[in-house]
Amino acid sequence: DRAKLLVVPVGSTTWLRARELGRELERSLQPLKIPVDCARQPAPAADGDGRRELAALVLRQLADPQAVRVIGVTAAAVRMPGYGRALAPTRPGGPVLVSLAGLGGDKDGELRRARRLALHALARSFGLAPAKDPTCPTTAVYEPSDLDAKAPAYCAEARGLLAPLWDAERLAAAFDYRGAARALARLGRDRKSAALRMQAACMYERALDLTAAADEWKALQQEAKAPAIAALIGRRVQLLARAEKWLATKMPKPPPRNPRQPRRGGR
Repeated sequence: DRAKLLVVPVGSTTWLRARELGRELERSLQPLKIPVDCARQPAPAADGDGRRELAALVLRQLADPQAVRVIGVTAAAVRMPGYGRALAPTRPGGPVLVSLAGLGGDKDGELRRARRLALHALARSFGLAPAKDPTCPTTAVYEPSDLDAKAPAYCAEARGLLAPLWDAERLAAAFDYRGAARALARLGRDRKSAALRMQAACMYERALDLTAAADEWKALQQEAKAPAIAALIGRRVQLLARAEKWLATKMPKPPPRNPRQPRRGGR
């Protein structure tokens, strides 16, 4: 098993169509050596409701520990509450949903735009800031026609930001949660990113290293500007302290050493 991106057809979208996009993505991500796989079993459609379809993709991502991100591909138009039609709704740190509807052009033109749209959505899922290069897929996309001005791969700046994030996610996919937490915490401090440090704290919790998790949350609490957020973090720190005490009572204790037996016989 290995860490990977998993492309999943949604609803009536065929596996062959999803696989074509997966192959194009793997070419784009080849400098980062990120493998892309395609699932044969489709995810359920929800009549174009982006929230429900993303929720189904979250379950697919949880079901496959090696799937660092799940990329849903649907031929239907997708809508999000408050936004109307959406090209590629995304959950930060979670799956993305690429809608092929409205991309226009022939089959090859649709695939070219879908490739760039998926790269744009993945950048948002990983929390990458827009690059200085306006042709990089990390920059803003408002209409399908905007995709024509984008490159088919990330620029050097974006690759430099994504590579250490992928390494951290790869450790988590290998169940090395403590190693992933340390990598995310280091990235969060270097980039001054509260989001990365929160991910690190959550990863420490998955590793059951509750002391390290509490330390990360306490540091974030001190930097929180909104009193409500500081209060919520303080409550979490209290819960971690209680959990640590409870775990201390449940962890198996080493068996006591046998006392030294007196020698038998002789003087």
